[in-house]
Amino acid sequence: MRSRIVWLTAIFNVFTGFGLSQGQEVENLMENGGFETGDMAPWSTYGPGTSEVVTELTGAAVPDAPIEGTHALHITIPSAGANFWDAGLQHGGHVFESGKKYTLSAFLKTKSGELNINFKPELAQDPWDGYGAQAFTMTEEWTEFSTTTPVFSADVNPASITFHIQYDVGDFWVDGVRWYEGDYVPPAFKAVVEAADPSPADGAVNVPQDVILAWSPGPMAAVHDVFFGESFDDVNEAPTMNTLDRLVSNDQPGTTYDPDGLLDFGDTYYWRVDEVNAPPDSTVFKGAVWSFTVEPFAFPITSVTATASSENTADMAAGKTVDGSGLAGDLHSVEPTDMWLSSVTGA
Repeated sequence: MRSRIVWLTAIFNVFTGFGLSQGQEVENLMENGGFETGDMAPWSTYGPGTSEVVTELTGAAVPDAPIEGTHALHITIPSAGANFWDAGLQHGGHVFESGKKYTLSAFLKTKSGELNINFKPELAQDPWDGYGAQAFTMTEEWTEFSTTTPVFSADVNPASITFHIQYDVGDFWVDGVRWYEGDYVPPAFKAVVEAADPSPADGAVNVPQDVILAWSPGPMAAVHDVFFGESFDDVNEAPTMNTLDRLVSNDQPGTTYDPDGLLDFGDTYYWRVDEVNAPPDSTVFKGAVWSFTVEPFAFPITSVTATASSENTADMAAGKTVDGSGLAGDLHSVEPTDMWLSSVTGA
């Protein structure tokens, strides 16, 4: 998957001295650049066309998921314009500061075929001067495009980030838009491809013996491999093809798993779900290891106060019935002072 390649590239750049060589992620000055709020604000569009924030890339010729997080913006252009700038996607409210240069980066993917798009950081009023404007050709694969402005000799205010989109009829998706100071830096985000939202929650305690495990699937998963056991290392290290006997359900379509029998009181269990893409690639994405602890056989009752109308002597008070006096394993002392004894003469 493209998303997998992008993430690995970002890691490679960190550790080979390029881009984020100091482990510093650039500050994205673009609010809601990944559309993870579930709506467009503060983005806007103009001209013909429709736009919608989505979680699935329905109808894509090359099936995929959002490249950043779980959302992307889907745009439909119904017709070619007399000018490619007759329709656009905009993010306003910016100031391009004197003495700085900026880079605009965005991931783009068409539903089918190719489409053109124009990146234009610009003055947000007549005469709409552009800075580093550049056209790109989108394809059916997620691809990141970027352009860098020259260093500004004076503030540009008001300013906006504009994408001109009315080159031709078509559908496409936008995701992972970034606007940041300086030259291009590879993205540091990771696409969501793994199972999530485990039930019981990771680290849960007092879980019933007959628990049924459940999770939310990765967006591209066709089937799921479930690993389960009482050793973190065994579950974590079990590879997909050599399971160390911890692969308890292979290629299952559903997103629940019912462990055999009743689990042992008080024991901690570990589990992992690997997500498997549909053919032809059948890519396997290893999941995180989650854990939970089963309820105990009995819950201790604390802070109990025992009283009685009388006691034989002060060291035979009613509190001896609840304070553990005389207990040794499964046995109890027969010493009178380890027990409560009422007064033989009454209170």
